[in-house]
Amino acid sequence: MAIAFAILTALANALGSILQRLGLEQSSTHPEASAKAGAVATSPLWIGGVLLMAAGFGLQAIALHVGSIVVVQPLLLIELPVIVVVLVGWFGQHIAPRDRAATFFATLGLGLALGLFAPDDGTRHPSLTWWLTVSLVTVGSALAIAFLAVVAKGGRRAIFFGLSAATGFGLVAALTKEVGDVAVAHPEALLSTWQLWALVIVGAGSFVAMQRAFEAGSFAASQSALILGTPLLSIVVGGALFGVTATTVLWRQVLGLLATLVVVASIAVVLRSPIVAAAHDPHATRLTGKGWLARRK
Repeated sequence: MAIAFAILTALANALGSILQRLGLEQSSTHPEASAKAGAVATSPLWIGGVLLMAAGFGLQAIALHVGSIVVVQPLLLIELPVIVVVLVGWFGQHIAPRDRAATFFATLGLGLALGLFAPDDGTRHPSLTWWLTVSLVTVGSALAIAFLAVVAKGGRRAIFFGLSAATGFGLVAALTKEVGDVAVAHPEALLSTWQLWALVIVGAGSFVAMQRAFEAGSFAASQSALILGTPLLSIVVGGALFGVTATTVLWRQVLGLLATLVVVASIAVVLRSPIVAAAHDPHATRLTGKGWLARRK
């Protein structure tokens, strides 16, 4: 069940990104910034994209509640292949054979890595002291990386801001799992749970760092750090908190590591694909009017 909800989360995030992009395109005709902002906020497509992203967070919370954090978070990488499929199948965008192969191997490698490592759901319920220790170390690391981004120059700024956001999102995933567990077991105590308010604060800070990453450099630079860093750091934080373990069989570990390297290399290729960048960059080639229904008219 956790795998199904994780895949649905990736689908919602991918479609939400594209709908927000279409909403931004429709609003780009307004010359004044204030008029453009108002048009974006009232665009049905943009609102639909935001609602899909919100639904994606809810689906992710369910997935984390019923499954292991080290299974759910890596599966969110499926968002990238979904974006590629939608851009090619619906919008008729051209994709190079290299990018098609990279999309296939990223998906295949992800499935193989999870199957080979076979992580469990975790055997530890963290104490308050351990929660605070891991949280402070994670937040401190995110702030330190953000400082490096501030003093860095060129494309490294986007990478450092992306890594800072990814570090925060790794903690956000663990907090979301805990908040989801409380919401199901003791809903009356949800508002008094400190993890809920920590989730709001860390999530907001990570979102700001993510936006800075988008502004600081290329899509490939920022998203490489975000998309590759978030699952890895979620595994580190979640494993430390909940005591998640994986297979101890050597050949499975070796093959799982090789599959992981295939995923990393393939996603790095996909992120540099022009059509993937176009899905997130409002200044790139427009998608409006290029959908399957538009081409049928």
